[in-house]
Amino acid sequence: MDKFQLRHFDYVLQVGTLAAGQRINALVLNLDSDSSFILRGRAAHCQSGTPMYAGQVGLANLLDRYTGPDEEYLSQDVTRFFNENVLMGQYGSPLPVRPPLIYPPGGVIVVDAYNDGGNALNGLELYFRGSKIFAPGVLECHTYPEQMSSNPYIYNLLIQALGVSETRPNTVKDIQPDADFVLRAMTIGSLNPAALGGSQYYQIWVTLRDWDGRPYSNLPVHVDACFGACGSLPNDGSGALLANVVGPYHPPLFTPEIYVPATRQLLFDFSRNDAYVQGTAAVDIRVALIGAKVYPL
Repeated sequence: MDKFQLRHFDYVLQVGTLAAGQRINALVLNLDSDSSFILRGRAAHCQSGTPMYAGQVGLANLLDRYTGPDEEYLSQDVTRFFNENVLMGQYGSPLPVRPPLIYPPGGVIVVDAYNDGGNALNGLELYFRGSKIFAPGVLECHTYPEQMSSNPYIYNLLIQALGVSETRPNTVKDIQPDADFVLRAMTIGSLNPAALGGSQYYQIWVTLRDWDGRPYSNLPVHVDACFGACGSLPNDGSGALLANVVGPYHPPLFTPEIYVPATRQLLFDFSRNDAYVQGTAAVDIRVALIGAKVYPL
């Protein structure tokens, strides 16, 4: 019998505005009391008026440090995130935490953040990606049968005409009755944003929930932080594509995979807030749920 069950989870720490030259010490992220948490990776994201990575260049001026399970800092002082991960851990490719750290139920992660640039970082969010740890039987847990066959499979989800200041809860994706489905990664994008200026998005958050409505994050996660790039690839701020490090060839993996039995559902809450960018309009959002069908034998 398994000694524990793992469940993918993202913790989000909302910093807000970090002004030019400002340092904020002892930001506290309170972890849930229902389980321990394995931290496997980190990411950062800020509000911008430019889609994809080009709008995140200000994060090169972000320095931070955080505490481990014993509430002791893991570095002598704040360290430039950009020097550790040029993508700031975005597009589902977080800065790895090696070895992973295990925090106790109800623990805290304390963060110091510093902006040494000349411009404010607005809407700054820090991400801590990993897994919750449960004792067997606490949650309904499904996994691969002992005997099975499997085929790669992608479910598609279309969110039509998502407005610039719209929240659309409880979008349901039904799993077909012929097989179970294991979700391994997701990518998201709008229809040909390079050619259709009005079809691009800037700020969209998603809460993913299981069929019981239990979320896989403490707060909505920004799609550019936790999903893969789909359609137009991000660039490094100079226009150079980063296809070698993000995009369909490097899908953002869930740890562990999310196993969904046949006829069950995955639930999505979408929230968009980029009306502040001139020229934005309603957009069709396309999500690819990448994984495999599983057929018990």
